[in-house]
Amino acid sequence: MAGTECAYISVEVLMSDPDEEYVNDEVSPLFLFRDLILKEEVGEALAFHEDIDASQVEVNARNGVITLYGSVQSLREKESAADCASDIEGVITVINRIEIF
Repeated sequence: MAGTECAYISVEVLMSDPDEEYVNDEVSPLFLFRDLILKEEVGEALAFHEDIDASQVEVNARNGVITLYGSVQSLREKESAADCASDIEGVITVINRIEIF
């Protein structure tokens, strides 16, 4: 549906190359707690987004970096999922590993 946007607060997000793995072995307790919240917020946003069938999408969060796994039916859904995740406050970057089937 054209013009549909994720109904969450938009923030400026630093995007990395989606083919480049984000590595940071240091995990603070604050990030562990925040990551649990981010994972839930991103999952909910994807589940309620009108343009995304997120039933086959998994969300992982580590140090504010969201990684999306799974599959969707179109490139538009894949891109919408990454955009929606990026719109969540606190997300540093999104690595989109969703496959199109």
